[in-house]
Amino acid sequence: MAFVGGPPALLSSRERFGAFKDSLKNSGLRVNPDHVFFGDYDEQSGLRAILQFAALDSPPTAIFASADMLALGILQGCRKLGITVPAELSLVGFDDIRNVDLLDPPLTAIHQSAEEFGRRAVGLLIDHINGAEIPDAEPVAVKLVVRHSVAAPRKAHWKLAGNASAENRPPARVGI
Repeated sequence: MAFVGGPPALLSSRERFGAFKDSLKNSGLRVNPDHVFFGDYDEQSGLRAILQFAALDSPPTAIFASADMLALGILQGCRKLGITVPAELSLVGFDDIRNVDLLDPPLTAIHQSAEEFGRRAVGLLIDHINGAEIPDAEPVAVKLVVRHSVAAPRKAHWKLAGNASAENRPPARVGI
C-alpha cells in the first residue's frame, strides 16, 4: 500500500500519515518508504505521485490519497498510463468531496463533515473572544464510504498502455 499526502509540515498531513502507519502496523504490515509521497493537496501532486510509483520495479497495489484532490490526480495519471482502477490498482481518497461518486470509477473515500469543522471553529472562536481556555482539538468523526475504486489485490504488476507517450511512461510490466 502507498500513501500520498499533502505538505509534511501540515498537521493534517502528519495525522493522516500517522493513521496510515498505525493501520498498516495493526494489520501486520510495514510502510515501504518507496510507497510514500508528499506534495501539495492538489491534482498535480497526485499525478506526480502515480508517475513516481509507476517507475518502481514493484509498484503498490493500493494507494491511500490523503485528500480527494490528490486522488483525482492519481486517477488522471492512471488513465494516462493505462492503469485500470480498481482492477490493477485500488484507490481511496479522504474528504469525500462533492461529486466523487460521479467519477469513473466512483471514488471510495473517508468522509469528514465540513459542517462539523465549521461549527467547532465558530465555537472555539467565540470561546477565545470570551477569554475561555481553548482545549486541545478533538478529532472530527470520519466514516468510510465504499464505492467502486477498491478491489482485491492484484497478482501482477501494472501493464502500462493506454495513451501514455513513450517518454512519460516506464516500460511495461508483466505478471509475476
